[in-house]
Amino acid sequence: MHVHFLMPIMIVAFIFICCFIIVSWPRRMYKRQREEDSIIEAPSMRFTTGEAEADLFLQKCRELIKETARLSVGISNKKLLYETNDVITAGKQICDYIEKHPANARQATKIVDYYFPTAVKLLGIYNDIARQRVKVSQMNETMEEIETTMDIILKAFHKHLAGLYEQKAIDVNSEIEVLKHMAKMEGLVEDK
Repeated sequence: MHVHFLMPIMIVAFIFICCFIIVSWPRRMYKRQREEDSIIEAPSMRFTTGEAEADLFLQKCRELIKETARLSVGISNKKLLYETNDVITAGKQICDYIEKHPANARQATKIVDYYFPTAVKLLGIYNDIARQRVKVSQMNETMEEIETTMDIILKAFHKHLAGLYEQKAIDVNSEIEVLKHMAKMEGLVEDK
C-alpha cells in the first residue's frame, strides 16, 4: 500500500528534476560561452612603446594569443589543451616582457613570425579534423602528429622566454659582483 502512495511522489520528483535540468542547462551553457568569449575578446590595443618594431611585435603577438585562445576552446585532448594553454601563457609573458623592454623585440620576432602562426595553423587543422564525424587513419595520424608537434612549439616558447630573461640575469649577476667588490673594499664584507 505504501508503494502506491510513493509512486506519484517519485513521478513528480522525476518531472521536477527533468524540468530543472532542461531549464538550467541553456543558462549554464550561456554562462560558459560568455566566459570563453571573455578570454577571446581581449580589447584590441594599439601599443606605443616608442619602438615601432616592438609595437608591431606586440600587436601581432596579442592577435595570435587571441586566435590561439579561440582555437583552444575546441580541443578535447587534455595534453594538447594543456600545451596550448601553456603556449598562450608563455606568449603573454613574452608580450609583457617586450612591453616593458621594447628594445628586445627583435630577439623574440621568431615567436610572432614563425612559432605562433604555425601553432595557430596546426590548431585550426586539428579542430577541422576533430569536427569530422568519420575519421580515416590518415586523419588520426595527422591529429597525433599535431599533438606531438605542439610539444616542440611549447619548448620553443619556453626557450625564447628564457632567452629574454637570460640577459637580465647576467645584468643582475654583474650588479651583485660589483656590489660585493665595493663592500669588500670598504671593509663591509670579510674575505672568505
